[in-house]
Amino acid sequence: MKTVTIAFAALLLGSMGANAAEPAIHNSGKNTCVWAYMVDHTTVAPDSKSIVFHLRGGDQVVNTLPAACNGLQFHGFTYVSRTDEVCAGQGIRVIKSGQVCMLGQFAPSAPTPVVH
Repeated sequence: MKTVTIAFAALLLGSMGANAAEPAIHNSGKNTCVWAYMVDHTTVAPDSKSIVFHLRGGDQVVNTLPAACNGLQFHGFTYVSRTDEVCAGQGIRVIKSGQVCMLGQFAPSAPTPVVH
């Protein structure tokens, strides 16, 4: 579902093109956000308390959840955005259990080195 949501957002908004000067993280009110169409894929940390959002173009941002989200690492998650943003305070749903967890604030993350 996440892949479908991300792919749909990319198709829908990808034609807009990414502006090279566009920041990976922006503020929407008091919350930090990333543009949904910029998300390529995500990686969940082993402690299930943070998610790395890998963006198109190689940037990465990390979201530290306010609390651990059980099952997140093993089952993945889905999210529905009514706008073109994914923001702190937004709920995500663990695929198998249906548990809803809240996203924390986004922060820049160093790219993961490629191991050959």
